Amino acid sequence: MHRLGTIVFFFTMIFSYSFSQNKSSIDSLTLLLKTAKPDTNKVILLSQLCYEYANSDPNEALVYGRLGESLANQLKYKKGTALCLGKMGMVYYNQGEYENALVHYLRALKLSEEIGNANGVSDNLCNIGTVYRTQKKYDKALEYQFKALKMDEASGNKYAIASDHTNIGNIYFDAENYQKAMIYYPKALKVFEELSDKQNTATVLNNIGGIYFSRKNYTMAIENFNRAIKIYEAEGDKLGIAIDFNNIGEVYADQGKYDKALDYYKKSLLVATEIGAKDIQKYNYNGLAELSSALNDYKSAFEYHKLYFDVTNELLNSETSSHINEMAIKYETEEKEKENVLLKEENTKQNFLNQHQKEIGNYLILGLVSVSLVGFTFFSRSRRKEKEKENLEKIVSERTFELKNKNKQKELMLQEIHHRVKNNLQLISSLLRLQTNFKGDKEVDEILSNCNNRIKCMAILHDKLCQANDYSEINSLEYFTELTSYVSGNYDNVITNIKTDLNVTPLTLHINKLIPCGLIMNELVSNAYKYAFNESDTDNTIKISFSKNAVNQTYELIISDNGKGLPENFDAEEQGGLGLVIVQSLVEQLDGKISYIRNKGTSVEIIFPV
Repeated sequence: MHRLGTIVFFFTMIFSYSFSQNKSSIDSLTLLLKTAKPDTNKVILLSQLCYEYANSDPNEALVYGRLGESLANQLKYKKGTALCLGKMGMVYYNQGEYENALVHYLRALKLSEEIGNANGVSDNLCNIGTVYRTQKKYDKALEYQFKALKMDEASGNKYAIASDHTNIGNIYFDAENYQKAMIYYPKALKVFEELSDKQNTATVLNNIGGIYFSRKNYTMAIENFNRAIKIYEAEGDKLGIAIDFNNIGEVYADQGKYDKALDYYKKSLLVATEIGAKDIQKYNYNGLAELSSALNDYKSAFEYHKLYFDVTNELLNSETSSHINEMAIKYETEEKEKENVLLKEENTKQNFLNQHQKEIGNYLILGLVSVSLVGFTFFSRSRRKEKEKENLEKIVSERTFELKNKNKQKELMLQEIHHRVKNNLQLISSLLRLQTNFKGDKEVDEILSNCNNRIKCMAILHDKLCQANDYSEINSLEYFTELTSYVSGNYDNVITNIKTDLNVTPLTLHINKLIPCGLIMNELVSNAYKYAFNESDTDNTIKISFSKNAVNQTYELIISDNGKGLPENFDAEEQGGLGLVIVQSLVEQLDGKISYIRNKGTSVEIIFPV
């Protein structure tokens, strides 16, 4: 059974702050704020309110953060300014606005360096590293994290040093450099145990277990997950227990010990259901569906798949509601800002009118009746024009706001559509995979498997679109990387001596071009795995390259291998199977050209216009 990794980790990327909204804390801080003098203590109060509101109301959090920053600037209190900037950086990070988060962290870092605040410098270096890690810029992430480690080692702050080691381990893990990750995780574990920090000890144990699982060292993976579970049980952390029960289930499933895996998935599901952890239930149902299929219990497999998609859709609906609430908050904020702008404009115009009225009064007092009449006529016309301009500006402003709001709603609808399409494609894919597990005709099974792979190509694309800012274009490198990993994974258990070499220029492409490209790549790479090499061959390589020819304004997709090559005088239309017929049709859809080249293997080159 081919399994996609669904192991769950507590990856602590330890920040200088962590989010937790507490209503009693907010009430207390708000009460203190009402009587606070405009001094450094008030800056600290405002920064704390920014922290407390970070999860429940990010917009409110940013308001308090900006007020704190403004007051700190007036007081020339640089430490306070840096503190507020750092808290706002965390809010932006939590919202996924990574560039804004970086801007705030870098400003906070600069101020902390100016005043010689070593802890502030270390915290912000760590947080900047966190943002780069999330953006998968691992070299930059390590650069800043190692700077933080160097400072913390100089100060002798044990907790900070252990946190740095954990974060560095996480970066290496994400970069799939497990060897280096295992240098830093044990260092962090040792210090957290010395400090009796149970939660972080369990977290690091969980991460170490994940590395052993990736290395197929199942005994050590289970040992570390069980050690973490004991701590979670002592601390009453049911979420941690549910996650690691699921992880152990994954380990047993990967070994083919399905009965034990089933037992742990069910244990995890019981705890996850008790605490309402639907994101963990999703993993449980998916694992149970896969196992039931492997055990030929197709009825249970179908039921678990249905539950999996029900929970997934429920989580999606919750996420959609959250987006709608965010839009409502932004709408109210923009309305207030618009009212303030209009009020300010009205006051300016009223001052202008008052000034003119005084001037007209002076003209009357001086007896210049004729001038005053001309002035009055001019003023009336001016007033009328101002009124017309005001009305026009108001109409334009309202219309612009309506259009922006409609665009936001359309974006939300598009995201919802892509989520639904992705989930439906995954459901079809799961049903096809279940069907292939029935004992039947091998030829039929292969046809179903090929259909499943084609559906998965489109499901991956829609998944990428759900995560993208633009719901019609995505990054070619990200898509081809994930697709290559999926296609290769289908054959890893059968063919072990073939490696893939991916050379893709990161380009932003419309889905109308990427869908055909993905399907073409799936067909050609699958064919290469199945037919290009002899069993005795070694050093087998499949190369995938994608680039743009700026001179000719064309895209070039090349799939090549160093296998036995195509027969002499090969004709794709006459000698190719259904896969190559599909490839030809997709190339025509792209208005492109395809060439089959025999040269130390096979190279298929597709060129199509930008």
